[in-house]
Amino acid sequence: LLVESAQMLGKIHAALREYSGLPTGIGADFFKYMTPERALLSYKKSLAIAESRGETEIAADLQYRIDLMQRFPAYKFDLNELTCCATHGDYFISQIICGDEKINAVIDWTTACIHPVVWEIVRSYVYAAPSCIDGQIAIDEFLRYVAEYRKFAPLNECDLLCMARLFFYQIAVCDYYGQYYASTADNRHIYLHQAVFSTKLLRWLEKHVETLTAKLLTAF
Repeated sequence: LLVESAQMLGKIHAALREYSGLPTGIGADFFKYMTPERALLSYKKSLAIAESRGETEIAADLQYRIDLMQRFPAYKFDLNELTCCATHGDYFISQIICGDEKINAVIDWTTACIHPVVWEIVRSYVYAAPSCIDGQIAIDEFLRYVAEYRKFAPLNECDLLCMARLFFYQIAVCDYYGQYYASTADNRHIYLHQAVFSTKLLRWLEKHVETLTAKLLTAF
């Protein structure tokens, strides 16, 4: 499934490469408004809620995120150099319908938009690979995932340089805990699951993002 998932994403990007008219997802406005400075303020508000409710595990995660924002690398991403194209926008394992031997369909295109393709590559992998359940990326397995994607869609040097860093940045500046506290939906626990899992990924990426980047550049 991992192999076919990577190939399917490559096919989607190849098919939609010249498609126009979709809104921008992760683009200039994202980097303008989703900054470590703004994330820091949001995390402090969420921390106050967690502490008031005695939710010690959530509070510990938020304190880590607060500390991370204060030492976060000063990444700059050139959207003109990154491969950005029309895409599914929310491509991951829950949007895939499988038969016994193959993927039969990719559903729910309601968030179709223009993204940097590398963000969706990493996200689709970490939410599908059993090896990532504790937030640790198996680098060799991920490199094979990228290799399968590249059979159908190209990646340039900037894509490889920014792939891990961009995903690291995105999950670092998004306050999923705040979304969980603000939501009144019956399935609001999904936000909490996403928050806890992304914090596990953050802890791993903070230590290994440059190693993963170097491996990508060397492999491809």
